[in-house]
Amino acid sequence: MRYLSIGKEDSDSTDYLFSGIRSISTTENGNIILSSTSDKTIRIYSPEGNFIKKFGGRGRGPGDFLEVTSIDVDTEGNLIVLDRFQNRISFFDSNEGFTHSIVLKLEALGLTKVFDDPKSDEFIVVSRDFLNPDDKGNLLHRYNSNFENKVGEYLNVFNYFFDKSSPLEVQMSQLPNYKASQLTPNTIAATSGFYDGTIFVFNTETNKGQVFGEKIPELATEYDSNNWEKYLNSDEVGFQTASGPSGRFLFKPSGSNISIVGNSQFIVLFFYTFSDKKIIPSADIYSKDGEKLANIILTDSPLNFIHDKRVSIVPHFLDEENNLYVFDYNYKNSFPAARVFKTNLDELLESKE
Repeated sequence: MRYLSIGKEDSDSTDYLFSGIRSISTTENGNIILSSTSDKTIRIYSPEGNFIKKFGGRGRGPGDFLEVTSIDVDTEGNLIVLDRFQNRISFFDSNEGFTHSIVLKLEALGLTKVFDDPKSDEFIVVSRDFLNPDDKGNLLHRYNSNFENKVGEYLNVFNYFFDKSSPLEVQMSQLPNYKASQLTPNTIAATSGFYDGTIFVFNTETNKGQVFGEKIPELATEYDSNNWEKYLNSDEVGFQTASGPSGRFLFKPSGSNISIVGNSQFIVLFFYTFSDKKIIPSADIYSKDGEKLANIILTDSPLNFIHDKRVSIVPHFLDEENNLYVFDYNYKNSFPAARVFKTNLDELLESKE
């Protein structure tokens, strides 16, 4: 059973201190790559958790970052890093460091993920540029190798996740909290930030996708926004506010997605729902073919997914050996750390045979 933690409560070196992590990935040789929110660096650790090097830092200069939301590792081990606040994608040689960057001409700060497509030498960007007058609601955008031209758009969120006739759902669709994960070099799983019981799996070779799961009856319940203070100050959990071109809204979603991870065998959607004063963490587990293998309530999990009515465990990555890489905001009830666990996902497939 593999178990590893990266992070310390106190250290003379900041290399093991975290306040948050936005992305976790691995290289072919097993090195672990983390994006640290404290100093805005990309840190690389050995498979045993020993610090190797770091790139970047806080700023707007070449190779600097303001808000990293995605790290992709190409087939040669080079890093592709997405900075949402700068609409910028930076490229790093795994040995030499920063090489170059490009800035996407986007109106909204809706960049979420970037994935390389090794067979076409192109890139898939996950983004909702809703302030752009030409925006049609597509979430997946294909760019050529130098990002000079957009060569395709896919996954209209109003066909799969939201109702365009609902002003509330239009506003919900604009929040930059979409989740996505590259399962294989040619497969991407994506969903919105709100739990609706489904995920969308996109094949980058055919540019076609399919929906896994079934829609729940209601995405969210709307309340009188004039009474927002009453609801937000109550003991009941789950209320949110949002405002924009569609209006001002007070609502309670049926659930929210924490993250989506997967590999060539499994897709796991981590999410939470609400029950009066409680937040209930859960996971939907699918096979690569879309069969729902399990729905697991994580309230009694050894991992404390919810702490003080906040999400404290965020899964980021599932490798081919079914090791799960997570960020724990409250490790040992004390300090933030990255953690790696060997899962028992293989048992789910064995039980189906």
